[in-house]
Amino acid sequence: MHKSKIFIGIGIFWIVILGAFIGFKEFTLRTGQEVLLKTLPVDPRDFFRGDYVVLRYDISRINLSYYPDAPVFYKHDIIYVEIKKGADGYGGDG
Repeated sequence: MHKSKIFIGIGIFWIVILGAFIGFKEFTLRTGQEVLLKTLPVDPRDFFRGDYVVLRYDISRINLSYYPDAPVFYKHDIIYVEIKKGADGYGGDG
C-alpha cells in the first residue's frame, strides 16, 4: 500500500513537471510576437560532412557606420539590440 502511494506521487510529480514545460511553451506561442528575418545564402553542401543547413541572418552583422558614437566591440561579444519591423516587413534594418 505504501509503495503504491509513492509510485502514484512520483507519477503525479512528473505529470506536473511535463505540464509546466508544455504550458510555458504554449504561453510563449500564444502571447509572443512573430518576427520575420532575412536569411543570407549559404552553400549547404560540404564534401566531408554532406548536406547541412547553416542559417545566417541579415541582422547578424551590425553596420557601425550608422552609429558613430557606438562603443568598441570585439569578436564574439554578445550584443543585445531591439528589433523593429522595417518597411519591407522584415525585422532588422529593413
